[in-house]
Amino acid sequence: MSLTRPLFDSACKAYIQKYAYTNDGDRIDNEALSKYPSGWSWNEHRSVLGLGYLARLVSYTATTRRRRDDNVEECVLEDSAFEIADDATAEGPPNAFTCRQYIVFSSTFQVPALYFSMHHNTGAPLTLEEITESPLFRPQALPTAAMTTFALDTVDSAFALLSQGDHPTLGTPCWYLHPCHTAEVVEEIMNELDCVGSQRTLRWLEAWFMVLCNMVDFGEVGR
Repeated sequence: MSLTRPLFDSACKAYIQKYAYTNDGDRIDNEALSKYPSGWSWNEHRSVLGLGYLARLVSYTATTRRRRDDNVEECVLEDSAFEIADDATAEGPPNAFTCRQYIVFSSTFQVPALYFSMHHNTGAPLTLEEITESPLFRPQALPTAAMTTFALDTVDSAFALLSQGDHPTLGTPCWYLHPCHTAEVVEEIMNELDCVGSQRTLRWLEAWFMVLCNMVDFGEVGR
């Protein structure tokens, strides 16, 4: 099973409702939120229907410490510095950077796809090397690959694992993880689940997050 655009929209809205916050900031389901990333909002195109997407803004703070292996000072992005931000609070200390994350619908592969952009607090974008070494990706999660300025290629795939492209709705430059083979992996999980109808659609998106979280560390709100 792949997703259609209406099913994607429905799954995203159901996901937000399930993993939302109450008005006073309390979590609705603490156990569930430990497994699935929260803090998303649903956004529509200003004038064209059917181009909605999930979005959130995450801020990180970098600290400097010495690597034990070569005694060289490097910028390390601590997990404890993770937090969900908004546009009003995105500006932070000079050593901070922000990551705008989007879950969009891939019309080509009929599955969700992760698009994102990462910028230093100065406004300068992170390089691809900085991105791959950031806490957005789990340690050793990215396979050995050939890195260029614009893409991270793998030797066993015709598609770049990580490359640049315009946001399908906003048209702004982003990085994105290529969604090829996503449907097959998610379906292996779905075949083990007993759910139908709208419940199955939501579970499909949850399974997609589970697959992606093997590589991407979405973190936990308030961590």
